[in-house]
Amino acid sequence: MRPARLIGVPLLVCCGLLAACSDDDGSSAGAPSSSTAAPAVCGSVEDLQASLAAFPEVPVTVEGLGTLREALGQVASEVTQVVDDARSQFETQADALTASLSAVQTSVESAVSAPSAASLDAVGTSVRALADTTAGLASDVSSSC
Repeated sequence: MRPARLIGVPLLVCCGLLAACSDDDGSSAGAPSSSTAAPAVCGSVEDLQASLAAFPEVPVTVEGLGTLREALGQVASEVTQVVDDARSQFETQADALTASLSAVQTSVESAVSAPSAASLDAVGTSVRALADTTAGLASDVSSSC
């Protein structure tokens, strides 16, 4: 029997990377003053960070897929908002984030429909890819916030 894989770990790594780009403690040390508000994408990235932080550490097992599918709904909503806010300035990264989310959703549905070691591995792989894509977008967006 294969050991259960945890998807929460890559998501927590992703959250840490998002936190690094959205350190908003109210201070402006090192940042030039500006009378303009931060772009909407800054807030939506912070919201995605919160959703990913709330994403449970669910083992990628047949038993955990239902919970994973439920939790994915909020993450999908936040990804959609980030993509909407980022598209004009970060179109390539937004498209990659959309593709990564779609891959997670497809792999989860496939694993629910036909659970196997391969389909469960695909879920873990797609979640790691979403985390990596999100971290890349967050890094690119950070210069605008």
